[in-house]
Amino acid sequence: MKNLILGGLILAVSSLIGMFMGLKMEKVSERFSDDITAFACGAMLATATFGLISETLEISNAWIAVIGILCGVAFMVVGGKLAGQFHHEHHLDREAKAGKILMFILSVAIHHFPEGLATGISYRGGNTVSAFSLAGGIALHNLPEAMIVVFLLLSAGFSKKKAVGISLSMIAVQFLSTLMGYGLMSIAQTLEPIGLSFAAGTIMYVIINDIIPEIHENKYGKEASIIFMIAFCLVLLVESSV
Repeated sequence: MKNLILGGLILAVSSLIGMFMGLKMEKVSERFSDDITAFACGAMLATATFGLISETLEISNAWIAVIGILCGVAFMVVGGKLAGQFHHEHHLDREAKAGKILMFILSVAIHHFPEGLATGISYRGGNTVSAFSLAGGIALHNLPEAMIVVFLLLSAGFSKKKAVGISLSMIAVQFLSTLMGYGLMSIAQTLEPIGLSFAAGTIMYVIINDIIPEIHENKYGKEASIIFMIAFCLVLLVESSV
């Protein structure tokens, strides 16, 4: 149990470090903001494709992957419609950048859940070295991800207080799902493959439907596309070496 708590803390601390790094990034240009957003999307799309979906296929089958992806897409479509209704009722701009950024961050938060489950299951399995290796790999991914999340929130006009609150909520989801994976291993093993592919579906939908069109509306769209592909390839190399 001590190793489990330590593993959960490794994930949480890496995200906290990234969060504080993100808080230092203020008052940047629109060009830099678009480039960072493009990098984040490229990295997350590669993570969804070569990480989440690949892991689903390793522990389950293609049908589960397809069902999970479609459920993730449906979830984001419904969420987008509800958000649009809220914007209309409160006379807000439905296409506001803040709303799109929040949808992207929601998809990022969702994929923390199966990651936490996988970490908890690995500790319950008894192979401590393998469990710490998995936790370390996720932690390395958490640090830049947390930094980018805070940066995107600040660039979309959120206060530091709200950005920190949202980031801490995401950290809590991952930590609690780690405990769940350990304590409810049989249930967690059932949820893990559908959770991984569900998260992949939410990420892919938001990136394709919301973030990429938003980036290309600005004059630095081609530059952002190149950065998107560089990030995609970098994560591909990382995922293939794990």
